[in-house]
Amino acid sequence: MHNQFQSERKELKDVDAKGAVGYLTYLLRSRMTFYLLFFKNTVNENDRLEALFWKDGRSRMDYATFDDVLVFDTTYWTNAYKKHFVILVGVSNHFTTTIFGCALLSKEMEETYNWVLATFEESMDGKRPISVVIDEDLTMCNAIRKYF
Repeated sequence: MHNQFQSERKELKDVDAKGAVGYLTYLLRSRMTFYLLFFKNTVNENDRLEALFWKDGRSRMDYATFDDVLVFDTTYWTNAYKKHFVILVGVSNHFTTTIFGCALLSKEMEETYNWVLATFEESMDGKRPISVVIDEDLTMCNAIRKYF
């Protein structure tokens, strides 16, 4: 019974991931409402979602203005899909948080963090942040050192 439940849960997660990517693809194609939407994803050899990055047009406009500091933060296993949630934020001139982009990652490795940084830079037309603030995550620290 337990194995059947786990198998069905895995199938639901796969359907949710494909649904999310499909929805983002749909939004990207209907640019009238979501101008400048950007997303990118990777899948593993079993066609399962490994990483998903997304941001909207507002994020791009905010980053063009408030690119002084990029805060790179990760929450661990707090969602139903057991993925790492990465949020890339900055601070506006009114000292409010502004979101530049988000990612879901299945693995917490330098390689995946480098993918997030490269994808973020690609989404912002190659514009790199002036400085990056992180927590004490050594893997993230090493990835940022190597990337920048």
